[in-house]
Amino acid sequence: MSLIPPPQGVVPRRRIGSILVGLLLTGAFVAGGAALTMWAIPPAETPSNVARNFIEAQIAHDWSQVWTMMCESNREKIGDYYFFTEGVEHLGDPPVVDLHVETGDVRLARNPVRSYAAVMVDVWHDERDRGVGGGELLVALEDGALRVCDDGPWRRPW
Repeated sequence: MSLIPPPQGVVPRRRIGSILVGLLLTGAFVAGGAALTMWAIPPAETPSNVARNFIEAQIAHDWSQVWTMMCESNREKIGDYYFFTEGVEHLGDPPVVDLHVETGDVRLARNPVRSYAAVMVDVWHDERDRGVGGGELLVALEDGALRVCDDGPWRRPW
C-alpha cells in the first residue's frame, strides 16, 4: 500500500475501466429501451392506414371492426349495431382472402360541418386484375380517433 497519492490530474486505471463499463452499460440499456419502445408502440394512425384497415375489415367480414371505425353520423343513419349486422348478413359468403388493398393520394375535402381527408383506395387481386374495386373514402377526426365518415362512390365486389 502506497501512502503517496497519485499526481494531480492522473486517474487510476481501475477508475477509467469502471467509467467505460458504466458508459457501455448505460448505452446498452438506452438502446434496448428504445428498441423495445419502437416494437411495442403501434404505428401512427394516418388517414391512409385507417382507410386500408377499414376496407380490409370489410373484406374479412369483421363487422365489429367496421362498425368501430365508422363515424358517429354514419352509425346514426344505420341505427344500431344489430341493424348494421342484419344489413350485411347477405354478404354471408366466405371472406375473399386474396384481395390486396392499396391507398393512394390523400387530399383535403370539406363540407359545412367538418374537414375530411379524402383517401383514394384501390382493391385488386393481382397485377393482371387491377381495379376490382376502389374509390375515395372520407376520413375525419372524431372523438380523438380517425374514423371513416362516408363511403363515397365506392364499388364493393365482395
